Amino acid sequence: MTALVVSILNRRTANKALRLSIAQEERRIARLDLQLMEQISWRPKGADYRWVLAQVLIVNRSDRDGSITKAELRVGYLTVAGARLDVHLPHTILPDQIQPGVESIKIPVLVKANDAISGWLSFKVKNDLTDGRRVEEYAVLVYDSRGPIESSHLWAMREIVDEEEQAREATEADQGREGFA
Repeated sequence: MTALVVSILNRRTANKALRLSIAQEERRIARLDLQLMEQISWRPKGADYRWVLAQVLIVNRSDRDGSITKAELRVGYLTVAGARLDVHLPHTILPDQIQPGVESIKIPVLVKANDAISGWLSFKVKNDLTDGRRVEEYAVLVYDSRGPIESSHLWAMREIVDEEEQAREATEADQGREGFA
């Protein structure tokens, strides 16, 4: 009888150790979470392109360090014939003189275990890529050095044509209202 009780207790201990080992291994599996904070489509005045900007938070939920090796914008659109095409555009550092104060993520970038990074991913989209075509999808893809690819769709992008032009128009509108106060 004593041997039976000891055997049952040993089995319980072994099962607990197994569950703990499985939980530890789960924490080591490469996992990234990609969260979009803000999305902007910015067209510089007179340019034949626009910038698609995504402010992101990338969280490494693993107990192991990882690296972001690549980021892309997937543009899915329909051709004139109705076929779906996906074009992958690489992340490009936004020049400071174009948009001061935007902190671009410089790839490759280390994401420590159980840590997070944030910043902007920017993609240059030429007008002739999407002109006359119905865009079905914009998605940001982030590639982890350990294998996983995380993606998130861009839904409602704030459209900016040219900030200086908008600021001038807002100032002119405010000046016009001064006489009515």
